[in-house]
Amino acid sequence: MLANYLKRLIGQPKIDIKLDKPEYTAGGVINGSIEFEGGLIKNKISRIDIDLLGEKKSVHDALNSMSVLCSQPCHPHKKESISFILTLPEELEREKDYSLEFSVKLDNSSLITKRKTLKVS
Repeated sequence: MLANYLKRLIGQPKIDIKLDKPEYTAGGVINGSIEFEGGLIKNKISRIDIDLLGEKKSVHDALNSMSVLCSQPCHPHKKESISFILTLPEELEREKDYSLEFSVKLDNSSLITKRKTLKVS
């Protein structure tokens, strides 16, 4: 059991989030990409969830969400990326920080979660 856990942990891809700008306006559009590098074993990305979170930083209080169902192979040590576009709600308060939470689900039932701070001016 420990061996399977370590295999999944060590073998998981690494992800990084790239956004097209450092700051956004309410109602604006985010063009970004999720960059991933394969771990030690071959995996497949089956789903990506992107949630815009406010101060409470809870997925249950998401201000905007999107899901992408996919079947993207993730080969060992190979770098790939998946682009996304997300429209920000018009009613976002200015001069506040929000978060984008990315949940990447792999075929082996593993989940990789990463957050990126988003500045709205």
